[in-house]
Parts: sequence; structure tokens; C-alpha cells
Amino acid sequence: MAYTQHDLETLEKAIAKGVLSVRMGDKTVQYRSISELQAAHSMIKKQLNKTQRRRAFVARSDKGL
Repeated sequence: MAYTQHDLETLEKAIAKGVLSVRMGDKTVQYRSISELQAAHSMIKKQLNKTQRRRAFVARSDKGL
């Protein structure tokens, strides 16, 4: 399943409120503990970081001397 930034934000709100039941799209997920919820948050965050890596390009020039 491909997770979105919205899914990550939903988990962050649930963690802040201490809620163990989270609705993602058309499914409701019931976590057993806050630590399990935090583990899911960490996993989604890692996956999003992998897919959203940005490349930096450095432009260089010289006068040909």
C-alpha cells in the first residue's frame, strides 16, 4: 500500500490525542497500543522519505583559465 502525507498527518493527530482507532480512506484501523501506533507512524515516515528524496544539483562554471 502506498501511503500519503495525509496518512502520516492522521497518525500524528491520533498520537497527539491518544486515540488508538484511526480511519485511513475507507478503512478503520484499531491499534493495540500507542507504541504500535508510533511504530506505524515511523514506518510510514521512512517510506515517504524514500519516495520523496530530492536531488540537489550544483552548477559550476569557470573562466577556462
